[in-house]
Amino acid sequence: MPEVWLKFGIGWLLDVALHPNYEENGWIYLSFGDRCSNCNETFRNKDVSMNKLVRGRIKDGAWIDEETIWKANVGTYTPTPDMSAGGRICFDDEGHVFLSVGFKGVTNFWGIQDLSLPYGKIHRVHDDGSIPEDNPFVDVPDALKSSAP
Repeated sequence: MPEVWLKFGIGWLLDVALHPNYEENGWIYLSFGDRCSNCNETFRNKDVSMNKLVRGRIKDGAWIDEETIWKANVGTYTPTPDMSAGGRICFDDEGHVFLSVGFKGVTNFWGIQDLSLPYGKIHRVHDDGSIPEDNPFVDVPDALKSSAP
């Protein structure tokens, strides 16, 4: 499976979910804190992270066929510990997967009301990661197309 970074108690696997049709397709979904160092302009020389949702399969004891389903722009990654990241995965009966992203802003709940930032949102995508055309903010300029109320 993808490397889950752990340092000072921050950064870990947030959720694991089987696709509703797992018996037929074998997809396993993982939500985790995707971490990088010195990778964005806001937090230079710091380790930062943000939720990431991937799917893959297990064959002969190995993680294979990994695909990124949802990932925020690295410029929105923050040093806020992943314990406030949410990261829960849920499916509906219409082929959508939902991912919660909690308080990952830095101060005063930064970004939660800003539709252009991933923090404090539920993200709704098709189970392959594509954006549903009927998402609530898909036609709102600068809003994340994956955001759902």
